[in-house]
Formats: sequence, structure tokens, C-alpha cells
Amino acid sequence: MSLKADYALQRKNLIGSFLESENITFKSLIKIKSDASHRKYYRIQNKKLLLMDADPRTNEKLTSFVKIDKILLNYGLTAPKIYKKDILNGLMLLEDFGEDTFSKILNKKNEKIMYKNALEVLSVLDNKGKTAPTIKGLKKYTINEQLKETSLFFEWYLREHLGKKLDKDSILSFELNLKKLYKKICTKNRTLVLRDFHVDNLIRRADKKIGLIDFQDALLGSSSYDLSSIVEDVRRPISRELKDMLIKYFHKLTKEDLEKLKIEIAYFSIQRNMKIIGIFSRLKYRDNKPRYMKYIPNAKNFIRNHLEKQELRILKDWFEANRINV
Repeated sequence: MSLKADYALQRKNLIGSFLESENITFKSLIKIKSDASHRKYYRIQNKKLLLMDADPRTNEKLTSFVKIDKILLNYGLTAPKIYKKDILNGLMLLEDFGEDTFSKILNKKNEKIMYKNALEVLSVLDNKGKTAPTIKGLKKYTINEQLKETSLFFEWYLREHLGKKLDKDSILSFELNLKKLYKKICTKNRTLVLRDFHVDNLIRRADKKIGLIDFQDALLGSSSYDLSSIVEDVRRPISRELKDMLIKYFHKLTKEDLEKLKIEIAYFSIQRNMKIIGIFSRLKYRDNKPRYMKYIPNAKNFIRNHLEKQELRILKDWFEANRINV
């Protein structure tokens, strides 16, 4: 037996033992189509439960998931209850919110109310950021973390996909420009930022509440980041009219300065979509998952539109100087 096959058998036996105490058999598991992560999910027949299989070799963050889950529940939001966990071996039994993700059920008739419901969730996080005690042990979404993410654009999209390698001075110039903008634009680092707040990770439960999943990468930052993620989602771009309405609605809910919101959304959209382009390129070339490349034109459209803003002119100049078309 090969080492790979031997490990797979050990893993299966481990999962079997984990499930056995709950009277759950392998026959009752229905595999759910996986996303871009390494985690595997199984729906358990006749029980409102999911099995999360996060193999420790993939460095999935179960400890962080448990911590953020508890915070969200304490905030009164709808995160899955954890019924059983084995952190060391990367296994959990979670509450199953069902299959009605926003990506499946959004349409022109319901999108306005559903997006507003999503923003009401973000407004809770924004309000808690202003009023609740600082969350101990949670890192901030710093400019250095953001630069690590944008480096994926240079490594996997420019170099791997386009065959274009930038010199160190060009990358350093970009980093200095982004740091300058971040310092000027983003003055808040107090809100729990989920960082994957998009249509695949929002589920409308039977009771109409918005279920949250895939939040283990949450950090403290600006609420504008998650707002940017949902109103400029590469998986489902929305009309300019709807986006403007939603930004104004979030402003109404949170009393955040409207013009500041708009420029922060623009900044985070550029940064986030550079990261997304890099991640989707990596999924193709490293992980043999090319299906996400179809979203890159949407990400590039968001970047291109925001580069026209005067406040972000230095980034447009940088893209043009380095002959990078978006």
C-alpha cells in the first residue's frame, strides 16, 4: 500500500470513530460540492448536521473557526452551532443551514431585500465594533497582510498566467503606493471583518435568517471591506443602481460617513480583487481548478472602474507605467 493510500485509510478510520459515537455511518454521508478551499463537507441524511473534514495537513484554521463562531453567536448573528469537534484531527459536526445559498436563490425579484438583509448583518458587526470591547487575541487586518495578498497577483496572475515578471523596484513602488493610500483612507480597524462575505457564503435559512459560513479568516478591520465584498462580488455583479442603493442603505444603518464609505469601498475593491485574481490563477495552475478563471474579467472590471477615481490616481499611474492592462 502506498503512503497516500495508507494515510487515506487512516483518515477514513479516524472519521469513522468520530462519527460512531453519534450513531452516524458513512452510508448517511452525502458529499457537498467543494469550494476553493481544501475543506470537505458532508451532509448527514435525516439530521440537520454537516461533517466538516479539514485535514490538518492543509493548514485549515479550525481553532479560528471555533473562536469566530462563538463571537458571532454572542453578537446574536446566525453562525452554525458546533455539536462536536476534534480540533487536533480537523473534524467537526456543525448545524446544517440547508442549501439555499444566495448564489442559488438570488434573482431580480428578491435581490433588493436579500442584499439589504445581508447588509443588516454587516451593520451589527459595525455597531459592535463601535460599542463592544475589543476582541482579545484577534489580529488586525493590517497593510502588511493586505500586501501579502496582493503579492498573489504578481506571482500567480502576472508571472504564472501572463508570463510577465515585474522587477523588485516595480513591486516596491506598488507597495509604497498602497501603504500611502491605506494610511490616508482607512482609519478604522475596530470591526470584525469576515473577509469572505459573498454570495456563496450566505445562506437563507428556513426561518429567513441569514446563515454565515466560512469565516475562519476573520480579522479586525474596516466594515467597508465586507461591504465591498458583497456589493462588488465577482460571482454575481449587480447593477450600478442597486449597488448605490445598498451603499446608501448601509450608511443609513451605521451612520458611517457616506463619502468615506465610497472611497474605502474603492480601495478595498482594488486590493481584494487583485488578491482574487491571484488566488483564482493559483487554483488553476497549482490546484488544477481552472473553473474560477471565468470570474477574472469581473474582478478586472471592478479594479478598472475604481482606478478612475482621483483619490486612487497613483495606482492607475502605476498600472499604466508597468503596462498592466485591467
